[in-house]
Amino acid sequence: MKLHNKNAFGAVRLNRKKPRFKNCHIVTDDVTESEKLIFSFAIKISYIGRNAKTEILEYLWDGNHYLPADMLKNAKFTPEKREIDFKIPDNIMNEIKCRAEKEENRFHKLLQKEKDKTMRHLSALATEKEKEGRVNEANRIRDEIERRKSASMPELKVKVEPVALLVINAPVEIHRTVLANKYLRIEKVWEFENLTGNTDLACEGCGRKADDLFLTVDGLACEQCYKECKECGKPMLHIHECRVCNAPLCDEHVHYCSTCKAELCKEHTAKCEFCSREMCPEHTHHCSVCGAPLCEYHAYSCVVCGREIGPKHTRICDSCGGNVCPEHIHKCVICGRNVCENCAIEIEGNWYCKDHLESGYGNKLILPEIRCKECGIAIAKDDALYCEVCNAPLCPAHAHSCSVCGATLCSKHVQTCSICGNEMCEEHSFISEISGDGYCEEHTSICKVCGRTVGVNEINEEGICSSCKSAGIISRREVPKEIFAKFPYTKRAREWKRSHGKNMAYVTKLKGITLSYRIVNGEIVEHRG
Repeated sequence: MKLHNKNAFGAVRLNRKKPRFKNCHIVTDDVTESEKLIFSFAIKISYIGRNAKTEILEYLWDGNHYLPADMLKNAKFTPEKREIDFKIPDNIMNEIKCRAEKEENRFHKLLQKEKDKTMRHLSALATEKEKEGRVNEANRIRDEIERRKSASMPELKVKVEPVALLVINAPVEIHRTVLANKYLRIEKVWEFENLTGNTDLACEGCGRKADDLFLTVDGLACEQCYKECKECGKPMLHIHECRVCNAPLCDEHVHYCSTCKAELCKEHTAKCEFCSREMCPEHTHHCSVCGAPLCEYHAYSCVVCGREIGPKHTRICDSCGGNVCPEHIHKCVICGRNVCENCAIEIEGNWYCKDHLESGYGNKLILPEIRCKECGIAIAKDDALYCEVCNAPLCPAHAHSCSVCGATLCSKHVQTCSICGNEMCEEHSFISEISGDGYCEEHTSICKVCGRTVGVNEINEEGICSSCKSAGIISRREVPKEIFAKFPYTKRAREWKRSHGKNMAYVTKLKGITLSYRIVNGEIVEHRG
């Protein structure tokens, strides 16, 4: 169905409210217009029958959606003659057809209801006349019932016709606006429909259209989504929030708790006095002596009273190694060590560490005149052993003995064979010049190529160490000049190899003889393999 219009409006102007930009100023605003057609049309629906009536339906259509008819109220039109063919949208026609079908169904149901009611009344009346003996009247009523049953039902006819069409040219303003504030400057291209007041500007946070828009570093925001950083006042849309006071914060001024990663403002952030870690109030510790804020890594607990103390006021007990506050640390009057009250005993105002009053080695009650170098336990003079190298006192449990000569040694001056585990003094131990491991005489060998001392597990069946086996060829320039100077005949060697290890060896062959040279204690040593 098509309408042919005779009159049209070339343009319509309304005082629609445009979006306002807050917290910024408009640098430039270039406006261009485009055309948008709005169709205003009326359709008459006539119901012809027993309940005859007529309806006029008015529609305002923008090509895709319905528009409220009162939108044209107070509009200022510019008249213009225009002819146009317009097809009523299918969804509107379907809506009207559905309404007509519902009206027809309702009308037929009402007629059927009235007919059934009349039939019941006539049937009851005929039965009553028969009981009274008035047979003729009863037969006449039954004839009427049969006639009404065979009679056709009246129909309701529906007629749909368009009666008016108005074409409105509703201008659409296209704005190219440059907005600026002290934080940023951006250009926005947006549309404004003069008729509907619709715009494609919306809050970039919640997507809601708003009359007042704010310029933020994340885009445009409505009043509900607009936030300002508590520290610098920067306008933002996507923000951080302080867990304590819920204050908005920008990326530059947000702080994070090093323990729980909570977001914090500067006011509610504490910094550890020693490492400057940032902490929230929940995970901030305080020194019980000076009250300084401490992180979990620098908050120590006194082993005596349990109070928290910082590194500045922490004392270490030389006996148990625990952290102690200044109130509970004392010096032993005998050895002068710092000991906590758990590791010391007070006698007549003097403090003694338990090492001086308790059992020493062998459960003997002694004064700590002699202490083992290794474990620090008190030793009786008769039980003390001394390292033959450094003369350090040793308890029997920590004294080592050379398996060759029986010399007493401390752990610093004892050597252990890497193969059999026998302990030896430095005189009877051999150090591998390849790996630096210690070996006893039984498990020591000499490389046939380089002449270096190695462990038996470091040479192969041919008597060559692993370093010489994998030695790489080097140029003559890499061979120390001192070797050529001390051994002139080596200048005739054509090929050199370098074997790595504790004492690096330079290996070559001359007249079928393998020669190796290494520098030991500043002197060049020659070995002929």
